[in-house]
Amino acid sequence: DPATGPISGLPVAVGLWAVTVGVVDRYRAFASKSLVLDVEPAPLVIQTVEVPMGQLDTEYAAGLSATGGVKPYTWAVADGSLPDGLALDPATGAISGIPTTLGASEFTVQVTDDAETSATQPLMITVEPAPLVVETTELPAGVEGEEYEATLMAAGGTPPYTWSLTAGVLPAGLVLDESTGVISGIPTETDIFALIVEVADAESMTASQTLALTVHPPEPPEF
Repeated sequence: DPATGPISGLPVAVGLWAVTVGVVDRYRAFASKSLVLDVEPAPLVIQTVEVPMGQLDTEYAAGLSATGGVKPYTWAVADGSLPDGLALDPATGAISGIPTTLGASEFTVQVTDDAETSATQPLMITVEPAPLVVETTELPAGVEGEEYEATLMAAGGTPPYTWSLTAGVLPAGLVLDESTGVISGIPTETDIFALIVEVADAESMTASQTLALTVHPPEPPEF
């Protein structure tokens, strides 16, 4: 500021800056002095203090960020370990992969800048079961008097699963195996049967699905 003398602003480059400043008083007397302004990097700090939870067998992605220091940065896990199936990209700080085990994993990440200054931050990733869902959305048709078999499928939650019918009835001659989800037998009646199947996991979480099972009459004999 030519009137008051302060040097202010936001330095955007690191280094030594040689300047000569001069001052003139009201009687036009002049004085000058050579100075050096040393601009140092801001302290290296990891900004990420928490990362999102993950779901078992589901794609995971989270990014770590830092400020200060001298770029580029290099990231590493300094202590502990990531959940199985996840990895840290040393160049970008991205944590990604597909977690394969449940539970909480505590670890410490470290970032090192180009001037070999480092900073660390403890973090934790908790891997939970994916939501429990019934994957089967339709059942194959059956024929009266002929062997029938179909398997109900579920995903997520915590196996093992237990299956049940919460509404509707199976055609006479068919049964649902509660441990495997297999509907099997020989249907002895024809109709369209509306069903609601439910699956429960080991943690008593449940999911349901409305299905229709059609049993056709047998083909008439050919003469």
